Amino acid sequence: MKSMLLKEENVTIDLFQDWPKHYYEMEDSEKKYSCLLSYLQKYPDSADDKRREEIYLKRYGQQEGDGFMRAWMMLKMKENEGRSFLLRKRQRKEVESCLRNLCILDEACDHILIAEWEVFAIQLIRNYANSPVYRSAVFGMANVGEKNIAKRIAHEIIEVTDVIPSSYGYGAETECFRNIFKNAYMTLIDNGEVYWCAALEECR
Repeated sequence: MKSMLLKEENVTIDLFQDWPKHYYEMEDSEKKYSCLLSYLQKYPDSADDKRREEIYLKRYGQQEGDGFMRAWMMLKMKENEGRSFLLRKRQRKEVESCLRNLCILDEACDHILIAEWEVFAIQLIRNYANSPVYRSAVFGMANVGEKNIAKRIAHEIIEVTDVIPSSYGYGAETECFRNIFKNAYMTLIDNGEVYWCAALEECR
């Protein structure tokens, strides 16, 4: 099956040669943290890398696994959850908690956080595009058209980064986060702009 993702070239890299570029390219979170600590030992006064450690610990250090992904999935569940007046207060607190765990609320939106969000967006989109489990969970079958899966990824991004937060009054707060995901989608997905616009129409 032809991949919807644009092709990339494989290259051999020295992780410390072009810091922090290669730090953000590492997918193994433990190796990533180990490299960051090694770099901080070498350059203990690096304010940017102290901030990177802070963001890393907020993403991975609160509970086991990826805290950003956990918060994303919890927000995604809100798409199919009824929004009754009686439940709204509790649901709003849950949405606020998810947004805090994504570092969207109560966090300085600096270039370090933006870089981590960009990494998260790329990881999530690639994982969804290549995952047969995601395809099966969404459509109930193993083989679906690339157009449909691309539109479904766009639909989920729009729901999680815009529709759901906006329904609880956090549309402005999620704008930067949303634009990062939109840009990543356009970059990674072949014909991404077409699919994004189609998904946007469906979400309205």
